[in-house]
Amino acid sequence: MSGRTTAVLFVILLLLGGFLLWQNQREETVDATPEPTPAPAFVLLLDGYEMANLRRLRISRPATGDQLDYRYDPDEEEPWQMADGGNRFRGGIMDVHVPAFLGLRYTRALSVTAETSLADFGLDPPQYEIMIELVEGENGRMQTYTYTFGQRTINNIAYYARQEGIPDTIYIIPSGFISNIINILDDPILPSE
Repeated sequence: MSGRTTAVLFVILLLLGGFLLWQNQREETVDATPEPTPAPAFVLLLDGYEMANLRRLRISRPATGDQLDYRYDPDEEEPWQMADGGNRFRGGIMDVHVPAFLGLRYTRALSVTAETSLADFGLDPPQYEIMIELVEGENGRMQTYTYTFGQRTINNIAYYARQEGIPDTIYIIPSGFISNIINILDDPILPSE
């Protein structure tokens, strides 16, 4: 191989390497999906609340219109009833799943910007909505929290979620905190006639 051929091959390889480097940098700047910011630890979203504070729980699937709306009265022997009235009933599985939901925590959060596509996270439209109404212990004032949940993360261990009133953040919430509440839509807990 002559020196001239070697020089030409060297220039071609140099140009190819430069093109690949430029292309790689260009692709990284095109992606508008935000990277998650890790939380310092699990962050409790419903801090300070327990079952005694609960007054209402509504679970819905907006796409199908499925909705269950429960009222809870901790002073009653059978505290659960449907929100539209009717017979009270033993909570059973509700008494297990709802306290776990009250421990709702997130592990990471994403900052939402104008370029963020909520549809990429299954949040436009959301797949599930959970509204929880709680009474604050000291002053007796009612506080309502509404969460919308999108698709599961790629590894299937968490959901993307947003809290009403905090539009600039998407939370990544481990599925254990909400899967059982969402499953109530598929197997409703209703009062016996």
